[in-house]
Amino acid sequence: MQFSHCYLFHHESAGQQNSSQSVAQVLPILASQYQTVISKKTSSPEELIEQIVSITNTDAIYLLGGDGTLHQAIQALQHVDSLPPIGILPGGTCNDFSRVLSIPQTLEKATEALINGRIESFDLAKANSSYFLNFAGLGFITHASDGIEETKKEKLGKISYFLSAIKTMKESETFSGKLTIDDQVIEFEAAMILVMNGFSIGTHTFPVSTISPQDGELDIFVFPTTSIGTVLKWIQLGYKDSTNSFQEDRSILHLKGENVSILTNESLSVDMDGEIHEETPLTIQLQKASISLIVPSTYQ
Repeated sequence: MQFSHCYLFHHESAGQQNSSQSVAQVLPILASQYQTVISKKTSSPEELIEQIVSITNTDAIYLLGGDGTLHQAIQALQHVDSLPPIGILPGGTCNDFSRVLSIPQTLEKATEALINGRIESFDLAKANSSYFLNFAGLGFITHASDGIEETKKEKLGKISYFLSAIKTMKESETFSGKLTIDDQVIEFEAAMILVMNGFSIGTHTFPVSTISPQDGELDIFVFPTTSIGTVLKWIQLGYKDSTNSFQEDRSILHLKGENVSILTNESLSVDMDGEIHEETPLTIQLQKASISLIVPSTYQ
């Protein structure tokens, strides 16, 4: 890529490494490709969104942080029609969507890969008034995310998600309601529902090979209580040891569609890309090829 101007956004508390040290690793590499690199440190999600909305005439935005930083940044689309191409520099705990894009997980290698990469269009999902790139979930996964202590997350990283998942498994209750996918209506009782655009959760690749953030469809999974053991097996063993788990567990319902509506008998919190800030009833619309992301040349 041959560009002249970019922004680098970072947050002091994002991830487990000091923000200034991370910026010092990234800036020289970006400066070798761009004539002008403007580094911006933000102190809140609101400030990040405000800064992105105010950008004019730039070739790219680089986000140094984790899935939460990326999730916050795309909420700027609530205020503008489009965003400049975004490059994700993994500085968080799990960095799941950067894994979906085959971005190296060390900052120097990630930056080098992106400045020598290309721009591609990706699907984006809008859930009520918020956007997500990777997944939206309710039930078991929301209990797990909400049960993570921040201090434990900083010390243990991705392991904290798994510890929390195992702990909350016994605490989770089933919920019931109506799921509408395009023109198909299904009544359900479930322990968890996942609506997926990406395929990495907690650094683990979700063991269904057909999921793609560029195929113009969302993948919807409905998990009854009896199937949560399959999820924990996948979490504990890793996807290489349980690639066929979901195909073998016929109790898990797997559907595809562009428009999803979830109505539950009582209002439930929704986890989107690891951030909890929407509730059911939930209406999700897929916006095909609506966001530009910078990917390494190795991305397929």
